[in-house]
Amino acid sequence: MTDQATGTQTIRDEADVNQLFEAIRDPDSRAIIRETRSEALTAKELSERCDIATSTAYRKIERLVDVGILTEHVRFTSKTRHAHEYTHDIDSIELDVTNTGVSVVISEDVAEQTDLRLSAD
Repeated sequence: MTDQATGTQTIRDEADVNQLFEAIRDPDSRAIIRETRSEALTAKELSERCDIATSTAYRKIERLVDVGILTEHVRFTSKTRHAHEYTHDIDSIELDVTNTGVSVVISEDVAEQTDLRLSAD
């Protein structure tokens, strides 16, 4: 469930929570998350900055996109060429343990999302 006004997403499904934890427990994935915080980067750029093989970067990126951590965009470099780039607006990921189960709350930077939407218009 996502609340657009507050920029929070709550994940309650156990399988989805497990997939998220599997994705972020890996040191290479966390390095990718750190690098994409301040700017959108291609898989090649991420492989260089994180010192991992390009094929590994693609696998980690795909998993992070699948669980909703990274967002994919297209960078146009010329009339005939373009590259996929990745970024995120996450401020925090919190674990909530209650009597009824475990959930994860992902908080996003709503102001930054608004800035990106305004600059795209």
